[in-house]
Amino acid sequence: RRSRVCFCAHRVREKHKREIFWLTNRSLLSHNRSMAPLSSVVKHVEGLDSDVVDKLKRAGVSSAEDLALANLHVLSRQSGVPEKLLGDAVRAILLLFAAKPIRGDVLAKRLRRRTVWVPTGIPQIDQNLLRGGVLTGEITEIAGPSCTGKTQFALTASLQTIFCDSDPTVLYIDTHGTFSASRLEEMIRVYCIQRNMRSDEEFLGSIVPFVAGKLRVISATSHEEVIAA
Repeated sequence: RRSRVCFCAHRVREKHKREIFWLTNRSLLSHNRSMAPLSSVVKHVEGLDSDVVDKLKRAGVSSAEDLALANLHVLSRQSGVPEKLLGDAVRAILLLFAAKPIRGDVLAKRLRRRTVWVPTGIPQIDQNLLRGGVLTGEITEIAGPSCTGKTQFALTASLQTIFCDSDPTVLYIDTHGTFSASRLEEMIRVYCIQRNMRSDEEFLGSIVPFVAGKLRVISATSHEEVIAA
């Protein structure tokens, strides 16, 4: 895509060349926008020294990204730095900070290593509906009418994660203000009984604070609050 843009640029006016150059650099930096200082590029470009960096700063260019997205012709006139040197610096910035291509099979292996199935603690749902549980890296939506067990499902899945994960943290976003600590405590008791764990008061007295410390409850009653959470 970039080579096509550069090829077409030879057939348009000089003004349009610079516009295409700017758009190309912007798209290349969009995946890894860098606000690194210009000094981080100095050692990669011959002729780019501290004096040149000072001139560029006086012209309003303080970061590598500023330079990559600048109109080099105008910047050269404003700063007194040769346009060729600015172009060399921009090419170095793109090599340093632009998104690097990656083969599809390599990306797939990385995603598989980071993707795991998290059981919900409800065997029938895990085996018959979710193919093993909730998949990390995705959003699983449980929908249904009122009083059909959505909250029960969410709390059960939360307990399963807390008890089975080595270093668990569960974020529970309460959008109706109905979270009940007493309900959670009762579910912990039932969870322990169903899995043949201790359920005496002494054990519950220690396990309830543990679960509460791993379950972060946030009340959010609007779309803005949900997004902020």
